[in-house]
Amino acid sequence: VKAAEPFTSATVAVVWGIERLGKEEVASLTGIVAGVVLSTLGHRGSGKATIPSTMAYRGASLGIIPSQSLASKCLVVMLSNLCFSFRGLHQKLFRASPGGHASAMSDINLQYRMQQIGVLMLIVPTLLGNTLLAL
Repeated sequence: VKAAEPFTSATVAVVWGIERLGKEEVASLTGIVAGVVLSTLGHRGSGKATIPSTMAYRGASLGIIPSQSLASKCLVVMLSNLCFSFRGLHQKLFRASPGGHASAMSDINLQYRMQQIGVLMLIVPTLLGNTLLAL
């Protein structure tokens, strides 16, 4: 589903009015979506991930651990795709602003700033998730 990222980016760009897609782009995105659907449906398994019982974590045998559902995995990946797309959108909009011109901020500095924003946005959910898991 991560391969559907170009589709997500194109959708975000069209919705925000940054891009207009031509026939060739729509055809290639249709091919990408079809490939992702075929790949996803072709790799459906039992829904359980197995770990050999000889592997132990802190002395406890793990055995068989049920995995997440296909829908929840797809949701996580699609959220990742959206975050990636919005990062690109933000960079395009920032570059179009007077303060975002290449002479005002280098590409390396811009990428560093984008990473800082991402880390700051993930600190609270990460801390909350770890706190809830510890309870």
